[in-house]
Parts: sequence; C-alpha cells; structure tokens
Amino acid sequence: MTKYILGVDVGSTHTDAVIVDENGNFIGGAKTITTPDVTTGIINSMKLVLEKTAINRDEIASVSFGTTHIINAIVQRKNLGRVGVIRIGAPATRSVDPGLDWPEDLRKAVIAGYTIIRGGHEYTGEHIVELDRDGITKALHAFKDMKVDAIAVTSVFSIVNPEHELFVKEKAMEIMPGTPIVLSYEIGSIGLLERENATILNAAVLGVMQRAITALEKSLRDLNLDHAR
Repeated sequence: MTKYILGVDVGSTHTDAVIVDENGNFIGGAKTITTPDVTTGIINSMKLVLEKTAINRDEIASVSFGTTHIINAIVQRKNLGRVGVIRIGAPATRSVDPGLDWPEDLRKAVIAGYTIIRGGHEYTGEHIVELDRDGITKALHAFKDMKVDAIAVTSVFSIVNPEHELFVKEKAMEIMPGTPIVLSYEIGSIGLLERENATILNAAVLGVMQRAITALEKSLRDLNLDHAR
C-alpha cells in the first residue's frame, strides 16, 4: 500500500495543505482561510485536500507542519510571553544590558526584567568566578512575584560547561514549577549576546508555538489522523 505525507502550513491569512507520496511526488493541494482559533483552519484545509485527492486516511503515514505564527508574533509584537532574563557573567558582562540593541517596543514587549549575576566559565570550562547561588534564588523569587511567562538563562561559555545554567534550571523548577525555562547552551553557539538574544526570543514565543502544536494535535485527533506522526 502506498503511503502518503500530508503537509500543512498555517499562515496569517491562509492555511495550505498538500499531499505527496513517499517519493515526493505532488498528489494534490488545498487552501483555506486561517481562522482565529487556528484549529478550525487546519481541519478545513486537511478535510479539503483529503476530499480532493480521495486518499484514504489510513494511507497518511506522517504529517509535516509549518507556520509563520512565530515570526508574525515577533514582527507584530503580539502574543509574546513576558520573559525573566538571567545572565551569568558578572562583573565582566555588565557593560551591555540584555536586549540593548533591540527595537524599544520589542524589548518592552518581551523583557519583563533582567539580572546579571556573578558566575560563568572560561573557554577551558573552568570557573571565572563562583556562581552567586543566593543571587539566583533572589532573582527567581522576584520573577515569580512578577508572574513572568518564561525564564531565559545565558551564562558565559555555557556551551563548554553548562553547569551554572543547569543550576538555575534546577532552582527554577523548585521555586517556579511549571514555568518554562530556556537555557542558552541548548540554543546557540559561542557569541554571548547572539546566544542570549536567541534564548530570550525562544522563551518569548514558547506560548505561540505551544498553541500551534496543540491546534495541530487536536486537528489530527478530530480527523482520525493521530496515527500519523
């Protein structure tokens, strides 16, 4: 039995669905209006492409998903999470604040607050200075009181030694259980500011990404396509 791949792309105005076979040959496509709840638009486009191609749902082996919702959220400054930013690298990195070169409206929309704390590592993986663990605890309690949506953590040379970032994650799970925590060593490479920027933005769009994924999962269940992964 031939197996097919169903692809869905959710844009700001239209939701597109296509079906290709296992060799990548185009079978058919459909376009519907993107709906405010996202799920309805996905279901409509999937239903339409299945009807147009007469493909049996059991023959759909996998579903591929793409969306512009994340970039739209950043560009439009909408639906972004408020992020508590922790940079580990004082005193050396205090001369440049997190988000310093960002557009002012983006910085205000995303960064709820930040702190720069003693710690970090050399390129060899050795400590620059000991981590200010009490400072981490105080910062997390402050972010908890601020009801931030996520925490973004960046430490000097954490890509060589993520010890200090992992400590923050452990403490955050104790103090702010359920709050998403994004660690820079999992996001970027050597450049501290570039890695920090990517980490903060990743934390800010977690809610948008989760809503899009939840919409897709619900659509697959509603259309009896949840066997396709």
